[in-house]
Amino acid sequence: MTSKPMREVVAFEALVSKSDGYGNHVSDYEPRFEERAHFKFLRGGERVIGARLEGIQPTVVTIWRSPDTEAIQTSWRMKDLLSGTIYAIRSKIPTDDQLYFELTCESGDIDG
Repeated sequence: MTSKPMREVVAFEALVSKSDGYGNHVSDYEPRFEERAHFKFLRGGERVIGARLEGIQPTVVTIWRSPDTEAIQTSWRMKDLLSGTIYAIRSKIPTDDQLYFELTCESGDIDG
């Protein structure tokens, strides 16, 4: 894999459950770390076009593999610090050369 320009800056947030002080548990996202990234917005097939019609933008985000990025889970979310866009992380796959992770992410209506 050739080196990609890592021009974006993203923050990763983990979903955590906390006590609200009244005996209930509430879930919220807690910042973990920031990382440089490369974005590739998907445009092609029927599924991608259908998602875009629903206001969802599928994106492949490439990040360097590190001890921090090893911890990323699909319950986490990612925030583009330049645009403020929040992405749901759908999958995390190491590249063939094991230097990067490719995250399949979606912006827009990311519940569920």
